[in-house]
Amino acid sequence: MDSFWLILILSITIVFIGWFLWLMFDKKQRCVRLESTGLRQWKRGATKEAEQTFLKMIRIAEKANIEEALSDALGNLANIYQTRGESHKALEFYQRALRMVEQTGSLEAQTKILGNIGLVYRTLGELNKALEYLQHAMKIDEEIGRTEGLAIALGNIGLIHYERGKLQKALELFQRSLKIAEQIGNLEVQANQLGNIGNVYRILGESQRALEFHWRALRIDEKIGRLEGQANQIGSIGTIYCDLGKWDEALFHYQLAREMFEKIGAKHLITQTDRNIAEVKKAMEQDEQKGKE
Repeated sequence: MDSFWLILILSITIVFIGWFLWLMFDKKQRCVRLESTGLRQWKRGATKEAEQTFLKMIRIAEKANIEEALSDALGNLANIYQTRGESHKALEFYQRALRMVEQTGSLEAQTKILGNIGLVYRTLGELNKALEYLQHAMKIDEEIGRTEGLAIALGNIGLIHYERGKLQKALELFQRSLKIAEQIGNLEVQANQLGNIGNVYRILGESQRALEFHWRALRIDEKIGRLEGQANQIGSIGTIYCDLGKWDEALFHYQLAREMFEKIGAKHLITQTDRNIAEVKKAMEQDEQKGKE
């Protein structure tokens, strides 16, 4: 083969390799942009839009065999399904994502997904299984020195103790989580733990103190634009006003929370809030009837 054909073949090969690398880079960048868009949509409560964005990301990642992007998209979709109350569907997607990250060896990704699976099992009422996953996540976070993950894990384990009625232990873990979150400046974890602490104080009968923590959490969620967090805090504030017999305040906050839950597609929380609204209206009618007697 003369030098002309050799040079031609080499040139074509180099062009092809360059084109292939550019195509892969372009698809990775598309996945990055889609994930950023989907997370913004999810944060502001546009869960249907976010779902479509992450499904598009999955299609691109699967075609290009971009494993990291695929596992991220699966995990993000699972987050959306969990927000909507579709726990079994969320679990399916989390487990698919976990199998992928176990193959790639990303410990940080593993601990995030393990924690989320633990929260799904908590929602399903399987507290022992939930605790097993959450403790596994915390162990990895400690091993790799992931401070943010440790804060999240402490708070999540606190939720299990809260569900079991071990309020002082739960309070201790929420406070430890909050302290770490404040040290590293993680506002989302701060808001979560402030709300959790508020829930404990409500059960302990310290309504005013509980209100103070929920209002602090709400201000942070408003600051970071997290609609799901806002709805949860407003609903909790409504419950405290209900405990205090302040029906007008309770009804206002429940109705506001319901609007937000409807926007993010949290059907299970809409149902719960509807029950709360019905109970408040019934109490208001009873009070009105007593006033006429």
